[in-house]
Amino acid sequence: MSDKYTPALDKAIEFLHARYGEPDSGFTGKRSSLRALAHEAGVSLVTMWKASQALQERYGDIKDISADRELVNAGPAHDKTATGLPPVDLPSYQPLWRDIADRLAQDILRGTYPPGEPLPSLKELQHTYQTSYPTVRKALAHCVNQNILEPAHRGYAVPSYHVRQSGMSIVVSGVGTSPGKIDTGSHFNALMQLLEVHCADARINLKVQSFTCDKETGSVRFNDPESDDPTRLYNTGSILGYVYLLVNPESFSKKLLAQLARVKKPVAIVDDLGMIDYYDLRAKSKFIKVFTITNTTGPAEQVARYLLELGHSRIAYITPLFKKKHIWSFKRLQGLRQVYASAGNPDNVVLIQSRGFYKTIALKKAKIDRLTKSYKQWKKTIPEEYSEDFDRAFSDFIKTPPWQAEVRNALKPLFAQALNDRSITAWVCVNDQIALFALEFLEKNGLAASKDISIISFDDTFEAFRSNLTSYNFNIPNLIHLIMGYIVRGQTPAGVRKTIPLDTAGTIVERASTSTAHRLKS
Repeated sequence: MSDKYTPALDKAIEFLHARYGEPDSGFTGKRSSLRALAHEAGVSLVTMWKASQALQERYGDIKDISADRELVNAGPAHDKTATGLPPVDLPSYQPLWRDIADRLAQDILRGTYPPGEPLPSLKELQHTYQTSYPTVRKALAHCVNQNILEPAHRGYAVPSYHVRQSGMSIVVSGVGTSPGKIDTGSHFNALMQLLEVHCADARINLKVQSFTCDKETGSVRFNDPESDDPTRLYNTGSILGYVYLLVNPESFSKKLLAQLARVKKPVAIVDDLGMIDYYDLRAKSKFIKVFTITNTTGPAEQVARYLLELGHSRIAYITPLFKKKHIWSFKRLQGLRQVYASAGNPDNVVLIQSRGFYKTIALKKAKIDRLTKSYKQWKKTIPEEYSEDFDRAFSDFIKTPPWQAEVRNALKPLFAQALNDRSITAWVCVNDQIALFALEFLEKNGLAASKDISIISFDDTFEAFRSNLTSYNFNIPNLIHLIMGYIVRGQTPAGVRKTIPLDTAGTIVERASTSTAHRLKS
C-alpha cells in the first residue's frame, strides 16, 4: 500500500495518530466505528479503512478487531478493557512524506546529490525511494522549506556553498608553531586539501590560525602576526564559522573550546581523540557540532562483518598503538569484538599488542637526537653553499630509514605471535603502515597475503593501493560535505542527536590481500 499514498490518506493517518496514538494520555476503552471516524476526519470511509490498513502494514499492530470494523485504544493500561477486547497501542507516527524527506536530506548531506547540482527527475526519485508522485512532491516541498533544496529550472537543485556576500571566511584552528601552518596527520592532510578546494569553489576564504598551548596553564597563543591579541580567535563579521582540528593531545585546549563556545557562529570540531565531553559542549553552545573521522566503532564493525562474510571466524587485531592517547585504536578493537560477539564468537578477536614498543622507539629517538647534535656540529665545518642540500638529505635520512627499521623490528614479535596461532585466518592491522610491514613479514617467511593469511587495515592510503592491500576508506570527501553544509547552511542530517560526534559511513576497498578463510598448514 505504500506506493498508493495520497494527501487524503495522509490526513486520515494523522487523524488516527492524534486520536489514538498518545499512550500517556490516559485514553481507555473508547470505541468508534470507521464510518464515524471518517466523518470526523473529513475523509471517505474507504480512505479511513485504507488508513487503518496502512498503519497495520507499517507497524503490524493496527487491525480490524471486530466484525463492524471498530478501533480501540486502551491507553497506557496493557490489560483488557471493559469490552473484553485487547488493547491496541499506536506507536509514534511520522507520515511517509516525512520519511522520504529525511532520506533525501541524509542523501544530500552524504554527497549522493552534490551541492549546486540538480536532483534527478521526479519520476526517477519515485523509483529510487519506492513511493508515489504526491508523496515525493510533498517531501520535496518540505526540503525546500527547510532550505535543504531550492527550486530550479523544471525541478529542484541542491543549494551550492556559494554565499551572497563576498569576502566571507572560514577559520581553521589547529596546533602549530608557525603562522598559517598547522600539524596534521594523514587524515587531516586530505581533509585540509579538500576543505580548501570546497572553499575556493564557493568563493569563501580559508584562514588558518595555528596556535601553541602552554602545558602547565593550558593557555593558548595564536601564531598570528596580524592579530592585536595573540590569545584571541579571529572573530569578525566576515567569518562564517570555525573548524577546530583535534589532531593529537597537544592540540586539545579547554580554553580554546571555551572561546569557541562564545562566538555564536557555527563551530565544527573534528575530533579523533575522544577527549572532549560532547554533552558539556552542547550545554555551553548550541552552535558547536562535533565530527569525527576515526574515533568511532563503525569502521571496525564494517571490517568485522566483511571478514565474517568471508568465513574468518577467528582473527587477530594487531596494534602497537594502544596508549591512552590512541583512543581510536581502542574503538577499533571494540567494534571488532562487538560484531564477533553478536555472531556468537566473543573470544575470537585476539588482541596482539606490544608492551615495550614505545620504550624501544624512545631509545632510538634518543640515539637520533645525539646524531642530530653531531650533524649540527659537523655542518659548521662545511661551506655554507652546501648546507641546504646536506640539511635536506639528513632530514630524509632521519625521518625514514632509521625510524622505519626500528618500527619493523618492534613489530616482528607481534606478527610471529599472530602466525603462531594457526586458528587465526585474518589479521586486522590498526593502520596501513602496520599492514605494509605485515606484508613484508609474510613475504620474508615464504607466505603470501590472501593465499595464506588475509590482511586488512584502515586509512586506504596510496601505499595501500600500490601494495594491493585491502583497506577501509573513511570517506573524507563526505565528511567535508557535512562540515561545509553545517557551517554555511547550519544543516546536519535529519535524526542525528546533537550530543554525539557525527561521522560518515566509509567503505572497504577490497584488494588482493584478502580472500575466503583457510587455515595455515602446520
